[in-house]
Amino acid sequence: MVNSNVSGEHQPLLDEPEVVPVGIGSPTGGDTIRSGPGPFQGVGSVPGSLPLCQGSLLPIRVGTDSLLIRICSWNVGEADPDECPRDRFRDWLLGLGSDALPGWSDKALNEPDIIAVGLQEVDMSCCSMLHACFGRQTTRGYSWQAMLHRVLSDSEGYELLDSIQLGGLQVMLFAKGQELLKRLGEVDISTVPSGFCWGTCWNKGTTSCRIRVDGQGPDDRGINICFVNSHFAAKAAKLEKRNWEHDRVCENTYFKTQPRRIHEHDAVFWFGDLNYRLDMPKSQSGGKTRQEVKEALKQESLAASTNPEKLVLRCDQLADQITKGRVFSGYNEARIDFRPTYKVLPGQGRHDMRRQPSYTDRVLYYAKDASPDAEDSRLCGQSALTPSTSRSYTPQPTLRVADQEGGTNASFVGAPTKPLVVCLEYSAIEDMPIADHRPIHALFALPGRLPGTSSS
Repeated sequence: MVNSNVSGEHQPLLDEPEVVPVGIGSPTGGDTIRSGPGPFQGVGSVPGSLPLCQGSLLPIRVGTDSLLIRICSWNVGEADPDECPRDRFRDWLLGLGSDALPGWSDKALNEPDIIAVGLQEVDMSCCSMLHACFGRQTTRGYSWQAMLHRVLSDSEGYELLDSIQLGGLQVMLFAKGQELLKRLGEVDISTVPSGFCWGTCWNKGTTSCRIRVDGQGPDDRGINICFVNSHFAAKAAKLEKRNWEHDRVCENTYFKTQPRRIHEHDAVFWFGDLNYRLDMPKSQSGGKTRQEVKEALKQESLAASTNPEKLVLRCDQLADQITKGRVFSGYNEARIDFRPTYKVLPGQGRHDMRRQPSYTDRVLYYAKDASPDAEDSRLCGQSALTPSTSRSYTPQPTLRVADQEGGTNASFVGAPTKPLVVCLEYSAIEDMPIADHRPIHALFALPGRLPGTSSS
């Protein structure tokens, strides 16, 4: 049940924008959408652009009616939350240390409507595994829940909607704003273990939470959102095991309320320690060798943003598996502009060079086709289970809104057939005093339909 006794109003994201109709190019074109005097790249593969799909016109706006969602994921390595300063938690949960986005108020960006938190390796003890068999939360799980709740409720006014911890996995959902809380409902949780003993233990697995937001999306009909927090098998050689775990989650996640399956939801955010590695060969023509990568990381001179093609696209196992259609069919991921999240020395921000640095921690997102002629939504779930036609893995650039003199006009009109999910930020937190993974977070906007328009 959603508690709605929260005071305070949500800060508007943007001034009311002036909508300028424009032509729509192909998803791979290079057209530019402009609103007012400032540039706003809106279609295709132009750096900083926002990809749009072709279809019947459905004007979409990132503005005051947008729903802001922050996804936070961290493999905490059984750490005690009391050993981490509270302000570092606020940096992670609210993005307080992130670079400002021109045209957006800091208050709005740092106070998203919904915050979904996924933790991995909360408690890996045998006692915790036994508790998980009976659906019980452990003392360490309560400690993490209490700490994050204090951080978000004491000074920020967030309400905890739901939380569950089974073994190493924990997912929490927070929301803010009296009006928003009145629109939230049908909160439900589903769990799928995938660890030891033929996938029955909770050292690995997935905890998912779903929610309905009334009055959002096309025609204000409301949208169903699913948050999936996973911890897959470790080690570079366990690639097929990770793929199997992905399929197992898709097959076995089942909610008590409609929609019951992951991919029947309007929007899905899948995050966690997915454990896909950078599979660097010992020698690679025209690229970095394993030793060269390690040496460069030792000197703090090689980040993904300086060499994304070779490090991420060509050597990342997850990108390779998505390209081959084996996992996460239909999902997107924002461009990675941060250093590998594993393995780091706690409190030092440096990589532990005894392990191959990798982007084990990720945030992927998916939007269901909501057009009238779309296939039955059950097919969306099946597409994640069976290999599809190979496609290019193209990380989506995060949205950047132009800052314009005399006010901000940051709008776009497109022709998407899906309820658009816009990624505003995707980053990792450096120098956390606990755990050997960098915590990651991503900020998303689910734009609302323009007033007075229809989907026809």
